[in-house]
Amino acid sequence: MARRRARGTGSPYQDKHGQWWAKLPIGGGRTRRARCADRKDAERTLKTWLEAKDHRVDLGASQQSLKAWLEQWLEAKRASVKASTWEFYKRHCDYIVPQLGHTKLESLEAHHVRSMLAALAKAGLAPQSCEHVRGVLRNALNMALKDHLMVENVAMLVDAPRVEPFDAPLLTDEEIDALLDCVDGRRRLVPRRHREGKRWITEWCWAEAPPERLAPLLHLVLALGFRRGEFLKLLWADWDRKEQTLRVKDAKTAAGWRYLPLSDDLNDRLIALWAERQEERKLPHWKEHGLIFASEVGTKIGERNISRWFDRIQEQAGLTRHIRIHDLRHAAISDWFAAGADPRAAQDLAGHASPITTQRIYAKSRAEHRRDIIERTQERRKRRKA
Repeated sequence: MARRRARGTGSPYQDKHGQWWAKLPIGGGRTRRARCADRKDAERTLKTWLEAKDHRVDLGASQQSLKAWLEQWLEAKRASVKASTWEFYKRHCDYIVPQLGHTKLESLEAHHVRSMLAALAKAGLAPQSCEHVRGVLRNALNMALKDHLMVENVAMLVDAPRVEPFDAPLLTDEEIDALLDCVDGRRRLVPRRHREGKRWITEWCWAEAPPERLAPLLHLVLALGFRRGEFLKLLWADWDRKEQTLRVKDAKTAAGWRYLPLSDDLNDRLIALWAERQEERKLPHWKEHGLIFASEVGTKIGERNISRWFDRIQEQAGLTRHIRIHDLRHAAISDWFAAGADPRAAQDLAGHASPITTQRIYAKSRAEHRRDIIERTQERRKRRKA
């Protein structure tokens, strides 16, 4: 005589057409059913469901797709994180959905995540971006785990892609001088058009030009090592004209604020910029937001706009390689170390949690500085022999 199954453990059964099914009560008057290949398949399905039920998994809600869950997770995150962080999550979810969006949460396995990362890498996504995708998925599945929609976070079982340390290009003294000469209007490539027969020819020539409206920005970044998100949020209220300091909101350190000293030259540039803004404030289209580096109507400058502006400056300065505006921060901090900066002072200026971070990432030397060390060493040896 067949042994009777325990109550609540479900049962495999065969319908009138001979098709096998797995059936399990999941509470609240709900029942979970699945069509199976044969009786053994139905038994395996029931065993999987019962194991998930032992882990308090909601067998009803766990059937939703990953796409539906990511939409729910993003909506929950919207109120608890900064807008920029939410945009970061959304941008990387857009990589996940085309690959795994149709997969049910309960069916998601580690090999699915590995295949997705491999496909993204093959399509040309950078290793660091692939790691961000894995991190966002891991974050989203952690919430699914807490809500009893999964037995385990499968993204945790997948190794992170190998990410090579980013080696920022170090600007030469000539490149820095060319950028500053360009924004100050001393030397800039400008287009000149002339006619040859029936054709107009455009040639780029070196010439003087009016200073750039945002010229002080470049001087400040090269001297103080601002992050892009920091200098775009600087307010006039953060500038102490008398003490010659700038207060910077720093989200990456426990202190929250850091105070940067200004040289006489930098302070004078801000004084001149303040006078220019007083004239702009009189214009009817101006919208006051208290920003030091504002758009032509007083509003915040978008990150893409500031990148496009810097790309134009590079072109007009005659730079032969492309650099990011964030690379100016690397140039500034490397110059501090070249000038003999104390590691702790450099850490405070850069806004790092540890001086080790500052030295590991930014303590680089330019070729001309290294050559100068060798030449001075050789001179000292010659004097010693003489």
